[in-house]
Amino acid sequence: MNNKRNRRIAMIVAVLMLTIAFSTTGFAAWMGKTIDVSYRNISIWVNGEMKQARDANGVVVEPFIYNGTTYVPIRGISQMLGYDVSFDQTNYRIDIKGDATDSALQYQLYLKDARIAELEAQLANKSGDLSVIEKDLLKEFGSIGKVYVEDITLKGDKDDIEVGIFVDLYYDQDDWDDLRDRDIENYLQDIVDELLKEFKDADITGYIEDEDSKKELVEFSIDKNDDVVLGKSSSGSISKISDLQADLNKEFNRVYGLYLDFIVDEEKNGDLWIDIYVERGGEIADLKDSEITDLLEDVCFHIEDVWDEVDMDGVFWDEKTEIDFELYRGKLTWK
Repeated sequence: MNNKRNRRIAMIVAVLMLTIAFSTTGFAAWMGKTIDVSYRNISIWVNGEMKQARDANGVVVEPFIYNGTTYVPIRGISQMLGYDVSFDQTNYRIDIKGDATDSALQYQLYLKDARIAELEAQLANKSGDLSVIEKDLLKEFGSIGKVYVEDITLKGDKDDIEVGIFVDLYYDQDDWDDLRDRDIENYLQDIVDELLKEFKDADITGYIEDEDSKKELVEFSIDKNDDVVLGKSSSGSISKISDLQADLNKEFNRVYGLYLDFIVDEEKNGDLWIDIYVERGGEIADLKDSEITDLLEDVCFHIEDVWDEVDMDGVFWDEKTEIDFELYRGKLTWK
């Protein structure tokens, strides 16, 4: 009797346990929970463009933060990235379908476009920053012949630029004296051309200064064709024929491998006579016509800088060749 009673109680207990087990399982799967979340007006950006996530009915769904994690609606985010989303209500399953290739390529293009924009901005800043260009100029034009350039400064703006070029003749006086005006002019023209690449309409002036003596050696500007025009001569002002002759023998002692000797005379009308003799080193016949023209122009224009703008006649000769030349109203001819 007792055994039957005990078996009945055991069966009742077993049924109750199974009922509780199934009830607990079902409750865990369908339980509800109240949570505290934070809404911070979180915005969503895709490839640099702000987007709004929406539900299946087109209603905007705002992201929120819970326990340090940001939650966003999967449908809205997936559609932003070019995917299709469906929800199986029977099996409670979310399906996301689509080709990730297009989205990935679009993102790569976005990154490249952003990088291009960044580089263009850097270039624009560099183009407008004279201090940056100063460093580039000093690096590229750090010497005039053998004369070391201590510093290059730029003042003004994109329309008017003053170029300061600083040398130290305490160490480089001999090398400076060996420079011809044409050498200095070519050096300055290279700097001007470089600046005009960045500031094509700029009016450019400048000077070369000796840091040791604080003396301004050269002034320059540019003409309407953007060609450099020297102002104050690097050799200074000369008033005596004997000094002019000595200056020419120093300035043009050796040109194109030829060692030259100059004799200068002033005629009654103020014109100059220039005798240029090839003392040693080679022959005039070794020179090209263009080299002869450059040499004679350098001599005549140098005289105009240090003496006066006068007409000149002369002869350029060695033991085998004789060339007569003339500078008349600033135009050189020779034969």
